[in-house]
Amino acid sequence: MMTTHPDEHSATVAGAAVRAGFVGLGNIGEPMARNVAEAGFDLTVLDLNEAPMARLEAVGARRAASMTDLAIGRDVVLIVVINQAQVDKLLLDAPISGGPRAAADGTLSVMVGGDQAHLAIARPLLEAMGEHIAHVGGVGRGQITKIANNMVLAATMQTVHEALALCGAMDVDPQVMLEILSRGAADSWVARNWTGIGRSVSTYPGGVENLTALTLKDLTFGLELAARHDLTLPFTELTAGELTAP
Repeated sequence: MMTTHPDEHSATVAGAAVRAGFVGLGNIGEPMARNVAEAGFDLTVLDLNEAPMARLEAVGARRAASMTDLAIGRDVVLIVVINQAQVDKLLLDAPISGGPRAAADGTLSVMVGGDQAHLAIARPLLEAMGEHIAHVGGVGRGQITKIANNMVLAATMQTVHEALALCGAMDVDPQVMLEILSRGAADSWVARNWTGIGRSVSTYPGGVENLTALTLKDLTFGLELAARHDLTLPFTELTAGELTAP
């Protein structure tokens, strides 16, 4: 197990060492956990796969034998899993945005739902992985914010794709169009990272089909929430329709 240093601000709260657990060491979870370990926290990790746990052990983390083993003696447990069923089994309301590159760089955006007092305990850990930590309200509000974020992301990705398709059909170099998008009023994270997004999609576990299912899941949640509050989200409906079109 790695040692902590009480005099390191990043690894303590009010002078006490923060002991952390981390569940889910996939494409985003592993670099996040690495940033936590390298920031000097006493870290225990758990994943279904052996390889990422071995890599985290190499930088000072301890491998947990089970969820119970991981949770014992931990002040904060961080969870980075894929779907609602996994979240229901584990529980955490601090979703992230930024993708694998931001996870590796420690520049993620984190949307936290919960008590301010609990956030104060977890904040040093979150700051080891992200540069923008936003408290958005009580438990559950983090998930709502994440869904809204992904609604915008999905619609933007669809629009950029259509713009590039139009340019390609009309003999305008799509790469030139991307440069224009990233420098003008239509600038967006999607346009600036389009090439990287393409690589991520092509290498995503389960391929494009799995990634599409995850995106559709968030759009569906958003539409369900809107219906409960008598809201209509026409662009989100259109984007969801595109994802389900044959």
